[in-house]
Amino acid sequence: GSNVSMNKEEIIFFQGYRKDWWEENLEKSLEQIERDLKGRPFRGIGELRVRHYGNGPEVPEKAHDYNFPADSPFMFRLVDLAARLRLPVAIHMEAESKGEYIEFLGRVADEDTVPALERLLAHNKDALIIWCHLGRANPEVVKGMLDRHPNLYVDISDVHPRGNNARGVSPESLAIFREYTLKNSVIDENGRLGEDWKRLFMSYPDRTMISCDAMSSKCYGKVYSALMNELKNILSQLTPDVAAKIASQNAKKIFRIDL
Repeated sequence: GSNVSMNKEEIIFFQGYRKDWWEENLEKSLEQIERDLKGRPFRGIGELRVRHYGNGPEVPEKAHDYNFPADSPFMFRLVDLAARLRLPVAIHMEAESKGEYIEFLGRVADEDTVPALERLLAHNKDALIIWCHLGRANPEVVKGMLDRHPNLYVDISDVHPRGNNARGVSPESLAIFREYTLKNSVIDENGRLGEDWKRLFMSYPDRTMISCDAMSSKCYGKVYSALMNELKNILSQLTPDVAAKIASQNAKKIFRIDL
């Protein structure tokens, strides 16, 4: 929620990390962000796109629209600020290994992404970081991260076969991204929760949350309703105590919401 003033050239830094821009603008950007955060009753920061692929009509398909190091000086300073203000930070990051063949791109990944997120988590252990959209990594990778980093949380959103299209993107975009987004889907085509994911949820019931990745039913209509049904279906396959934590109790605690 920052109102940092940037011209058209400067906004490019969101699409590709520009070290020179950040060396020049880091301090004033963080000062403005802090003023904005303190000026309104925010409950969190994000979703920050660290590694993200374009999936809208204005973004070229099969290309990075955000490729920003999770362990950059800006991210370190931002999570320091977030920890001081007691605000969780939500991050979108595709889990990729250098040399991994990414089918929908038709090429191999050019770098590892998870180690940079690990360095961010280790940088400030008081910062609460939410790795958005379970399914962007396989359950073994997610479990390892949760094992090693007690300040990491995860959410379940926008990765399920039957909802398919929570953002309302074009059928062409959906066809391109279907293979990738379902690579580690939480449920199968029949709505059954994967055993690996179920074990993960049962092992970390206090650090998993549901999320719809959609602003409102008004914006997303029938797709929103379908996604809500999917999330309810996932919760129904867990024990009632674990389902209650994942459905609402954890989010209330993390975002300090008293309802």
